[in-house]
Amino acid sequence: MKRAIIAGLGLYLGWLEFSDDLAYGLPAWGQTIESGYGWGQVVILGFLGAIIFGTVAAFSYRFLNWIFE
Repeated sequence: MKRAIIAGLGLYLGWLEFSDDLAYGLPAWGQTIESGYGWGQVVILGFLGAIIFGTVAAFSYRFLNWIFE
């Protein structure tokens, strides 16, 4: 219960902090999606993110395996 309250408080404070930025940035994001550039960015960044996450997870697993052996 305590974690849920802290997570909710974090979301609320994040919304208060960045709501003005979102109101400014969302119209530009919508124009990017309509023009087609956004979809390419989503695919490329998703692919790079998966590679980076997989690499970090694999190296972390190997490092922890090395420590605990």
